[in-house]
Amino acid sequence: MSFVQRVRDSIVLKSPDVEEPIDAYFHRRLAALVTAAVHPTPLRPDHITWMSLFIGWVASAVMALTVFDVVGDYGYIAAAALLLISVVLDCADGQLARARGGGTRMGRILDGLVDSAVLVPFYVFMGIDILLRHGWPYFALAAVAGFGAWIQIMVYDRAKSVYLANTRPGAHADGVETMEEVLAEYEEIKRSGTLFERFMMHTYINGQLKLSEKFSGSGALNLREVTEESAQAYRARFRPTMRLASILGLGTHMFFIYGGVLLLGWSQWGTVATQVVFVTLFIPMFLVISRIKVMNQAP
Repeated sequence: MSFVQRVRDSIVLKSPDVEEPIDAYFHRRLAALVTAAVHPTPLRPDHITWMSLFIGWVASAVMALTVFDVVGDYGYIAAAALLLISVVLDCADGQLARARGGGTRMGRILDGLVDSAVLVPFYVFMGIDILLRHGWPYFALAAVAGFGAWIQIMVYDRAKSVYLANTRPGAHADGVETMEEVLAEYEEIKRSGTLFERFMMHTYINGQLKLSEKFSGSGALNLREVTEESAQAYRARFRPTMRLASILGLGTHMFFIYGGVLLLGWSQWGTVATQVVFVTLFIPMFLVISRIKVMNQAP
């Protein structure tokens, strides 16, 4: 198979309805180049995930050196570029897993933990930069925006799971799962898994799953028998809500973060503008939250 064909095959979306526009038209297309290059090699998806983490931490280190004037303002451009590379690799690991027949729950959990491990330190240094440049009022704005971004990402992930569970007969293959299924696997991992696997499952259950249920107000995920007719009816009713939710995911936030830092190479107000965007996203977030419970309970 040619490299070009492997690139085309790598751009596989779970569903156009749930994909973030910035991911579908930018991040995943760049990631397809990575996926096509590594597919014939022995590299596994978790190798790509760890590379994403390493480069994300290097981006945070460069950001810290820039914030504390160890390097010049060109450090902002380098930090933004490194964070973009980390985001692209974060997309590539899932694409590689699907290209090789599908990923695992542990792989998805690792991917989610790495997302947080990359985002949090970088965002902290953005906040310190805002504090040093603009003072406490703008730092408070950054804190509100950061907390809001965290909730928005969880709300989007939850809305995506609910939507896929009701519009795709093979939703389980796409990583949609009930709390009971996850807890059953956790019990098995506690008996025979490694310490790292137990840590990941504990963090996943008590962090992402329970908090996403709480903040979205959706409660436990309802998995039903999905027919073509029921999927079409559900899609017609809730697709606008899902498309609104799709602007609240991780890829969108990462785009504004590295975009805002890139602007700092030329403007003193790049990261503040980013925080204003995040706070503005509170409005669609509450509109989506008000609909997720209905989406999960709809027949």
